[in-house]
This record gives sequence, structure tokens and C-alpha cells, in this order.
Amino acid sequence: MDAAAGEPAMGVAWLSSDRGEVDGCGGSFWAVKEAISTEKTSCGRKKNPPPPAITSANPIDRSIMAGPGKRRRSRPPYADRHYRYNTSRRLVRSALLETINGFYAAALDRLPVGEMPALVLRLLKAGLCVGFSDPVSNIVLNTVSSYSRRVPERKPAVALAPKSESDDSDEGEKKRKAAAAAKRWRRRALSRAVADTSNVKYWPPFRPLLRDMPVASRSLEALVAFLTYYFRYLPVSEALEYLRVAGADPLAAVRLILEDRNSSGRSFSFASQTTKTALRCAAMAAWHPKPRALVNRPYSFASQMEQVSELLDADGGRISCSAVEAIHGLLKLRRKLRGLAAGVTPPQFHLELNRPPPFVPTKSLQSVLLDRVYGFYLDALALLPTADLGQRYHRGLLKAGHCYGPFKDPVSNIVLNTVWYETVFPPREELSVAMVCSRSLVLVTCRSLGGLVAYLRACFDTISEHQAMRYLLFTEVDLWGAIDMAWQDEKDTLREAR
Repeated sequence: MDAAAGEPAMGVAWLSSDRGEVDGCGGSFWAVKEAISTEKTSCGRKKNPPPPAITSANPIDRSIMAGPGKRRRSRPPYADRHYRYNTSRRLVRSALLETINGFYAAALDRLPVGEMPALVLRLLKAGLCVGFSDPVSNIVLNTVSSYSRRVPERKPAVALAPKSESDDSDEGEKKRKAAAAAKRWRRRALSRAVADTSNVKYWPPFRPLLRDMPVASRSLEALVAFLTYYFRYLPVSEALEYLRVAGADPLAAVRLILEDRNSSGRSFSFASQTTKTALRCAAMAAWHPKPRALVNRPYSFASQMEQVSELLDADGGRISCSAVEAIHGLLKLRRKLRGLAAGVTPPQFHLELNRPPPFVPTKSLQSVLLDRVYGFYLDALALLPTADLGQRYHRGLLKAGHCYGPFKDPVSNIVLNTVWYETVFPPREELSVAMVCSRSLVLVTCRSLGGLVAYLRACFDTISEHQAMRYLLFTEVDLWGAIDMAWQDEKDTLREAR
């Protein structure tokens, strides 16, 4: 053999030391492969044992079938596992969709879809339940205002000759056919407008898919977007809960949140920029074809609330073709009457509330309180002299400028604590700054709120952190007022226990 053929021959000869059937280069490839596997087994590696026979006495053991070193992890039964989604939020979304489906059924009963079938298409595209009236009226107004075609004039009936009984029967048959056709239109439109509530997820649908979903689903997303963009620190879960309590009425939900957050002084206003921004965000979240129109039209109707209510309530709530034309006429007065909407109070703010006591989660309550305490620090910065603030008082403000003290006004306590610390503990060396960092103000705000909560809980052993924050919220961060409120509640509890 030559040298080129010597190397394979040596390798095969090594293999042939234990296997006599493979010698030289005469063995086939499969014989060499079998010899290699046999040699590895003889060197210490063991082959996997054959799977056991599956019989009635020997059921399947998945840990053995998985092989050595790959034991399958045991899992609890499906009934004992924790669900990965929030069941409560899913139920709330399902209940809200059922309520909104009822709104669209009521709106289709009021609209003249038999005489004007094009209103059905406008309802499916732009008939959202967002606006400054009740949800059903909002659907009707948004649908009618987006109907851009000319309303046909109704010709008066002229009696040329007395009608016979056959003519009366023919006319009655035509009316019955027209009523049946209108009923079919409503039934088809309702099947396309309502959303399926059997398999509702707790998370919102994917935004590109929302565009082709029923208008009821898009209305729910618009309502949630309106509340979350109108109020700061309002998560989606709380917005859904407020909508459930308010019956999917956006302005009623706004009133509930204002009362729960003790924001009576910050009343709802049609003309505020926050309201306009929330409406615009709601229109964009629901894929409205004309978001700017959805923002402008409610202001036209809000400035003429009495006329709009008369048109909607005429004929027992059934809207005629002439009423549709009259509503279009009100839209032409938008530029002249838009400024009058600033002094209009929504009807939802005049109703009495019959609901459970307010409850705001601790995290949202803390965010609202931090925002208010931060505003107190900004007011204190405005009261301190500008020249001395950058040279002297910035140190005392960040180190000891807490909002609690002998005064009931938090701003006065901040100024007093700042001046006191600078006077009693002067700095060793002068340090002047050009500005006070907002991050430092946030830190001292958190420390002040923590001190207020700790003081209340030290005075009353039975109250929790959430209750202490709630007392501070309803007393405008007045420590002494919060103590009085907690003391009064404790006395009432003891009186009821007796």
C-alpha cells in the first residue's frame, strides 16, 4: 500500500482490533459506522434503554419516555393553575359591551333607516357613543351629523278624489311592506354594529385590527381613551370600572372620578383644552373617519342643548326626516354659537348618585396626591424671593421644606420649614444655583407625602396606608383636617359597634 492509503488503513486497523469482520479497506461504510458506535459503547457510553412495553399493567411513564437527563417538569392540573389574564377586567369589558350593544339597538329604533338607508352606513363608520349627551343621543347625533347627502323633501299629499276601499287596502299593504323592509334593515344593521361578548379578552384589541371591528367595540375603546386622556394617573382598569358604574355614560363617569378624587373645584368644562384633547384622542383611538368633525360637532350641539333635546324627544323619540334636516341646520351655526358652550352644564352633573362609596386604588391615590403636593412646592417657589432662592433657600427647601407644620396651609408650612432650616442650620460655605432641579422637587415631594402618611398612622393604629391617603385627599393635604376626619370616623365606628 502507498502512503496515501496508509492512514485510512491504520484507522480501520484500529477498529478491526475488536471487530474481526472489518479489516483493511475492504469493509463497507455501514460496517465502519457500526464499528464506531460499538467502540463508543465499549469505552463507557451507554445506549438509551429500549422503551418499555405499554400494557394495561404498565401504563405510559412520560418521565421514562423523555429519556435520561430530560425529565419532564410536573405541572398542577388545569383547575389549580392561575389564569394569566385578569378575569375581573374581562368580565367588566364583557358587561360594558353588552350595555353598548343595547345603545345601538335603541339608536337604530329611533333613526329613520327605512326612509334613509344610507344612515346605516354612517352609523357603522362614525356612530360612536362619545359626546356631550347620553350615549344613545350621542350615537344618533354623530350618525345624523355625518350624513352629508341632501335630505329629500317630503311632498304633501293632495286629495284629488275620494279613495275607495281597494285604494286603502293597497296603501295599507305598501305601508306594511315598507315597515317590514325597515325592520330588516334594522336587523341587518344591528348584526353588524354589535360586538361579540362571548369571548372577550381583558386587553384591548390590536389597533390595526380595531379598524375593521364592529362599531360597538370601537366605541368602548373611544370611551376608555376619553377618560384616560382627560384624567392624569387613570389606568385602563379604573376607567373600565368607572364606565361600568356609570352605565357607559362618559360624562357620568367624569363626574364620578371628579368626586372620588375630590376635584369638585376642578369642574368639567366644555371649553377647556383638556376636553378637546380627550375628544380628539377618543376619535383617533376608535378610527373615526373624520376626527376633527367629531371634536367640533359636540360643541355645536352643546351650545344648543335645548333645541337638540326637542328634536330628539319629538314623536316619542322617533326621529323623522325633517328632524334630520333640522339637525343639519343646527350645524351651520357652529362658528357663531361655539363660545356659548363654555357656560353649559351637562345634564349628568344634575342627577343624584346612588352607588357604593368611592374607592380609588392605592397606587392611583398616591399618584394624585403626589401631583397635588408637587403643585404646592411650585407655589412655594413662587412665594420665595428669587434672588435668595438661588443663593440661600434652595438648600433648606430640598432638605427640610416639608408641607406639614403648625399651619393648615401646606404652602405656608413649606415656606416656614425652609426659612427655619436655613436659619438654624446655616451652610458652612455659600453655594449658589441658577435653578432647582425638578427631580429634586419630586424627591422632597415623596418624602413629604411619606411623612404625612406616617404621622397619621402613628396617631391612629387602626387605619391603613390607603385610608390615610384618602383622608389627605379629601382634606386637600391638610394634616390637621385629616386628623379630625379620622377621629370622627373612629368615633362613628365605635358608636355603631355599641
